[in-house]
Amino acid sequence: MIEGTDVPVLFVAGVQSEHWPSAHAAASAGLAPIGSSVVIPDDGHAANIEQPEAFSRILLEFVGSLQ
Repeated sequence: MIEGTDVPVLFVAGVQSEHWPSAHAAASAGLAPIGSSVVIPDDGHAANIEQPEAFSRILLEFVGSLQ
């Protein structure tokens, strides 16, 4: 369960996802002790495919913040 994790987690959502409402990213992050979320505008469900540059930037910023 996300509530019991002791590692940082990042939830990334596309605002126009047809499978996972983007509001769930913030809600899920709120359940984690060390959770964060990002919603990508003009993006659907597969952010890593639809907007790979934005997704990679977000992921690298997240990983960089852990150091």
